[in-house]
Amino acid sequence: RSAAGVMAIRLLDGDEVMSLEVVQPGGELFVLHQHGWGKRVPLDEYTAKGRYTQGVLTTDIAYLEEIGHIVAARVVHPQDQITVITSNGIVLRTRVEGVSIRGRATRGVRVVNLGEGDSVAALAVLYHADLVRGVDDGGDGSHNGQLDGNHDGSGLDGGPDASPAVLMEDNDSGVDSEIDAELDVLLTGENDLDDAAESDSGDDAEWVAEE
Repeated sequence: RSAAGVMAIRLLDGDEVMSLEVVQPGGELFVLHQHGWGKRVPLDEYTAKGRYTQGVLTTDIAYLEEIGHIVAARVVHPQDQITVITSNGIVLRTRVEGVSIRGRATRGVRVVNLGEGDSVAALAVLYHADLVRGVDDGGDGSHNGQLDGNHDGSGLDGGPDASPAVLMEDNDSGVDSEIDAELDVLLTGENDLDDAAESDSGDDAEWVAEE
């Protein structure tokens, strides 16, 4: 656990690791630069290398002054969407398929137009599977008045084909029932305490009367 591990890649002077992604079948590497340039590169163009090698170029280093250093590199698919955030607070959301595919050692195309003094700060990926599941719609799982899953309305009984929204409602109902049961127990306990207090008061009154 506390070991330093082994060297994974040999870096050139002044270079540093910017991203780590898992290779996915049919995926592409979306590379984004500091000055708004980016591209999609098929993962097939990246040859597998041994540990502690320099790897292969993924940009045209001759244009680094123009396009800026790499800010992020994420594995995507054409159906996904990306969100580019700049240091001045500008956000651009667009489809991955709207960005051109370019060769591995090229500078790419301009993805976002930046204002004076602005630069790309971060890149987020909105995966198609999450968008279809309703994550981007606030988690309600609705699309045009229909629930996810089967558009014919099947799978609404909480079965294996039920939509996440229905399952969430079922879970909420179960939680509400547990809360109501706990409240009943608490209220019952309070009533018992009140009855005991009244009984004690009555005993005290009788004891004073006897005196």
